[in-house]
Amino acid sequence: MDAIRREWRAQWRNLLPQLMMVVAGFVLGRLIALVIELVSHEKEWVPLGALLAAFGLLAIFFTVAMQFVMGLNHAILMSRTRIGFMIGNYLMGMLVLLLGLLLMIALGWMEYVTASTADAQLLGIFRKIAAALLHPLFLIGFPVCGVIFADFIGALLARYGKRAGWTLWAIWMLGSLVLPRMAEASSGKDTLLTRAGQALGKLLSQLTPTALVITGVLCTVAALAGTVAMTRKKQAEA
Repeated sequence: MDAIRREWRAQWRNLLPQLMMVVAGFVLGRLIALVIELVSHEKEWVPLGALLAAFGLLAIFFTVAMQFVMGLNHAILMSRTRIGFMIGNYLMGMLVLLLGLLLMIALGWMEYVTASTADAQLLGIFRKIAAALLHPLFLIGFPVCGVIFADFIGALLARYGKRAGWTLWAIWMLGSLVLPRMAEASSGKDTLLTRAGQALGKLLSQLTPTALVITGVLCTVAALAGTVAMTRKKQAEA
């Protein structure tokens, strides 16, 4: 309980600014949708608010990772046990991720019920996504798995510093910019990239929901074990 109280005192002031990232994303999305509507004179509803609110939730994920970096060093300097720090940090991370998720869902619902006109297919997709997000297993699994992977990234940054930061940035750029452009450029062509993509798609399509869950659990356990191992070796930095 002492570890939880310590983390609460250290992090409670950050809760509102973190949640405001989701709100800011939602407001920005609605403003962009309004501008598009005014310029194009189209009245069809597009859930840009919910989409950018999701990016706000992603921003919270990275703040959880950075809080792990700063909090771990502070805990070591204050002669706190690493396990005690991790317990408190995990619980606070779960709390903020769950609140951010619920806020995103609430704002998305508000955007949905206030929509004037929308494509029936788009509304159907939106309902399916909302149903998946509100599933009890997702409401539990997202904050738990989310904080474990966020703190794994934080542990990498705390243990290896800039090397880990540049490596993670390179992986992010590769996955978000380079590979999509390469895939678009090689679309319809028989290349190594298209063959690899087809093989990966075939493999994923053959996995059952149970197999996907087991894979996710194994990856989460591996991330948790890696975080514990790196945290044990971390030395304090003045």
